[in-house]
Amino acid sequence: MCLISIIIPSFNCVGLLQGAIDDALAQTHGSKQVIVVDGASTDGSVEMLKAYHQRIDWISEPDSGVYDAMNKGIQMARGDWLYFLGTDDRFYEPDVLAKVAALIDEHPARVLVGDVLDESGGIFRSRMDWRTVAINTVHHQSAFYHRSLFEFFRYDTAIRVISDYELNFLCWLRGTPSRKIDLVVARCASTGLSHTTSELRNYRDAFTLRKRHISSPLNYVALAISLANLGRRTLLQRS
Repeated sequence: MCLISIIIPSFNCVGLLQGAIDDALAQTHGSKQVIVVDGASTDGSVEMLKAYHQRIDWISEPDSGVYDAMNKGIQMARGDWLYFLGTDDRFYEPDVLAKVAALIDEHPARVLVGDVLDESGGIFRSRMDWRTVAINTVHHQSAFYHRSLFEFFRYDTAIRVISDYELNFLCWLRGTPSRKIDLVVARCASTGLSHTTSELRNYRDAFTLRKRHISSPLNYVALAISLANLGRRTLLQRS
């Protein structure tokens, strides 16, 4: 069975963290690695992690934010596939990893994206298509990445919230084999960083990430598309 590494970044949220660890360990897929990267928490997280030392891999040391923690988790991962789980997020069902592992054997993809259920009952349906040039069409809790994608890539720690967009954009730009899977992967809370940062800031940061890889004219077209999308959704919310 393919080994799937679940990477959980954490800082001073011991209750949520323990819930995320228990949820990951409860996955019925027998070949998994649970990694916790803690940012030197002072709320009892370290003492709690010590109780799991035989079942998970973990470190606790100062970091510069969630993407720094994710990069450290990548270094620790032994899995064929990597998945990132927020401390306040949970797998949709106990057999999600088992279902994903079965699908992995059926398709030569390097990225698998499913769907995510949010607290309001709405579904975020991830996809990787032409719209990925302008907006982040892949929910981070819906995506499984093959470890080969991280041979020459690490998340930009200077981008606070949307650094995961860069990898999705590069996969689309380079034609990396991807597959949309008909599966709700996770239930996500509305308390994470992505829900507490303005969309305009996210679009600005996405523009910064894209300009490393495409021409300025195309990048401005992508920015215009993303702003038009924001305007459309704002009008729909007001109507």
